[in-house]
Amino acid sequence: MATAAALCALALGMTLRNLAVYRRRWTGWRQVASGAEARPLVSVCIPARNEATNIESCVRSVFKQTYAPIEVLVYDDQSTDATPEILLRLAAEDARLVRVPTEPLPPGWNGKQWGCDRMGRIAKGEWLLFTDADVRLDEACVARTLGEAVARGCDLLSTFPRQVLGTVGEALLVPMIHFVLFSYLPMDRM
Repeated sequence: MATAAALCALALGMTLRNLAVYRRRWTGWRQVASGAEARPLVSVCIPARNEATNIESCVRSVFKQTYAPIEVLVYDDQSTDATPEILLRLAAEDARLVRVPTEPLPPGWNGKQWGCDRMGRIAKGEWLLFTDADVRLDEACVARTLGEAVARGCDLLSTFPRQVLGTVGEALLVPMIHFVLFSYLPMDRM
């Protein structure tokens, strides 16, 4: 019983420490960089395979970003649904969308990682933002993320998205990732 209480106290202590580190400090891009010339190109990279139900909403959420300049790269990993047609239509609407050519998967690689590698090599941006096709970015996401990275002097920054949960099962399971991260990993060391 004492061991369980000690482990719970340790997890609570780590959570409180992490919450102090994980606070919203972003005050807007204008405080971080002044002038349009200080705004680097951001390449948003989206690996996709059979994402016809998600890809259009995801790409459009990137198009709506308040931050500019921005490019959107999508690696379609041999989709068999309507994903390629949707991407063709979106690329015709907005030149910021770049369809990264699909290449055969080399031995030892997984599809998503290979797609991310291909997009990273083709991206023109000084900053790369990798996201999944089932994500919808808030219109200030890129500005807030880049502002935080610059303010902290980071070369790499991971963010926590707000989860949209539709079922009781999702509401019980999905938040567990935050429990694990906050309770057992020291954020200031990541």
